[in-house]
Amino acid sequence: MLNVVGAKFTGTKKMVKRTRASLAAEKLPEGSAATSSTRHARAAARASSAKKRKVSTTKGGRRTLWVDGDGEWVGSSVWEHEDEKESYYEAVIVNGKKIQVGDTVFIATDSKRMKGVGEQKQWVGQVCALWEDTYGAKWYECRWLYWPEEWKDRKHEADSKELYESDHCDENGVETLQGVCKVVAEDEYRRREKKSEDLSNVFFSRFLFRAKTKILDPIPGSQTMHERMVRLSKRQQLMREERQQGQLISCEPQVAAGAGGREGGAKTKAGTVASGRENYSKACSQLQLSAVPASLPCREKERQQLLEFAQGAIERGGSGSALYVSGMPGTGKTATVLEVVRYLNDLHHQGKLPAFEFVEINGMRLPDPHQAYTQLYKALTGKHATPAHAAVLLEKRFKTPDARRKVCVLLVDELDYLVTKKQKVVYNLFDWPSRRHARLVVIGIANTMDLPERLLPRIHSRLGMGRLVFTPYSRDQLKTIIETRLQDLEIFDAQAIELCSRKIASVSGDIRRALQICRRAAEISEREAQQIVSNEKSAAGKSAKVSMMHIDLAVKDLSASSHIQLLSQLRLYERLFIVAIVIELKRLGAELINVESVFDRVEALCHTHQHTTPPRHHLMDVNSRMAAIRLVLLEPSADIKDRYPMLRLNVQTADISHALREDADLSRYL
Repeated sequence: MLNVVGAKFTGTKKMVKRTRASLAAEKLPEGSAATSSTRHARAAARASSAKKRKVSTTKGGRRTLWVDGDGEWVGSSVWEHEDEKESYYEAVIVNGKKIQVGDTVFIATDSKRMKGVGEQKQWVGQVCALWEDTYGAKWYECRWLYWPEEWKDRKHEADSKELYESDHCDENGVETLQGVCKVVAEDEYRRREKKSEDLSNVFFSRFLFRAKTKILDPIPGSQTMHERMVRLSKRQQLMREERQQGQLISCEPQVAAGAGGREGGAKTKAGTVASGRENYSKACSQLQLSAVPASLPCREKERQQLLEFAQGAIERGGSGSALYVSGMPGTGKTATVLEVVRYLNDLHHQGKLPAFEFVEINGMRLPDPHQAYTQLYKALTGKHATPAHAAVLLEKRFKTPDARRKVCVLLVDELDYLVTKKQKVVYNLFDWPSRRHARLVVIGIANTMDLPERLLPRIHSRLGMGRLVFTPYSRDQLKTIIETRLQDLEIFDAQAIELCSRKIASVSGDIRRALQICRRAAEISEREAQQIVSNEKSAAGKSAKVSMMHIDLAVKDLSASSHIQLLSQLRLYERLFIVAIVIELKRLGAELINVESVFDRVEALCHTHQHTTPPRHHLMDVNSRMAAIRLVLLEPSADIKDRYPMLRLNVQTADISHALREDADLSRYL
């Protein structure tokens, strides 16, 4: 008998979550030990007593499930977590239904919990990970999807088939899985509706619900549901870290094709899928942003410079070694550094390089820049300390001679997020390597090329001449990378890859955008091929290649995101406000900017293009509207003397350029 606690809605309900503590209470009598014999006895008892599924509610809001077994894994494990003694899998069969990582699923519900929502509705979630723990219990990580009726304070009307994606994840037993459903984009749902397709288990989503803050964000069309799952899932992040360290080659060979994203890529079933669909699935998997290729083409020069720097620094013991890496987003900075680290690990295992430690800190993920001290200290010692105490302990460590201590290679990604008013954090991180006994190598990465010049002179001097710039990818480089990802899969016309490369190279050179377009084009082509096969009642496998037409459709599809639609409908002064932010961010090379400088830039643009200059209170209203629809984010200024908050763009510059491309006056600034 398994206990599952409460309901999933944060605020009015508690999470549906079978905790490890409840599992232990269920399986182990008080005071007993977890021996192999008792585990076998417990498993046998559960198998014999669980004859049927029943849902009931007891006092205190607890829900009790009687289940018929825990399900069966499909295939062998894709990863073994040695520390936790957990085995991860791609798919599980529960009650005869196959469920894969990335699938959206119905989850066991009782009618009392769904009052006010509809007794015919079930809970819906996305399976982020599947694993078996050391006791033999089978688990899945769930990212919940909410019915609009569950949020009483919503401000807009919702369709009966609409669901909100969320950032709320928790862990449950696989026995609560009820079956697979589909969640697609609204335009995809409407297309299916017009064709009179069966939509009984098909839903659509337009918003991401922030469970803690109760905020609805429009879902960017440039992201897939799978990409959001990878970003929000703790288990996926864990596997991603292991993959980057070279301990996990790939944990999702078919997930990307199966989960596909909101657009609803077709899932592969063993024994029933022809080679054409398998090629599409493999291509979509290899075009995922999270997929790590064996090698990174078109960055051989930068890779060699990084390798010479890092290898030389480790061999010298790390003294005085710091490097600043800069370049536009999507130019392969972090991926190249991680590839070099994997290669250095191989050299160490071959006995050609001294042992070293690798620590990665991402400034954007830290709640406060000073938390960098805590993370670094914990990575080096395994102990936790407050930021202030960790800074003191690290200072002492790097001043104390210890020849037995391994060299530490520290990667600080999104370095500009660690810049504070006094710039103390950045100063310490780049000052410590200069200590004689530090045995520390620091590689800082940021999108801003002139960040060192904008820092205090004492920090600028610590960086010295150690710099490496990643230029945007050219058309030929983008083409080479895409072809390398696809390898021997001949499902793309050469002209299609050429067109995609040209489009991206002319705007940003961002490989991430190019991969998104190619993956979406493959999904569109696959769907068309399936419809042709179905209509002709012929065998599968006669799928046509991805053509230039599919690339154009993919670009239009990704451009039809909520953010771009909002941007294209802005009024004059709202457009001027957004363009002014872009100009100031480019001028300063910063992520944050003061509202007052944006106001000054708007007034200058009005004067240049002969528009009436609006009063400041009107611009404040514009600022509030942009923040309300989440095109910009407001953050308090570090300087208490500032009257205005700081601004951060919440959309990509490429999206702004696309949305305002028909505005001849403003598009030239983008």
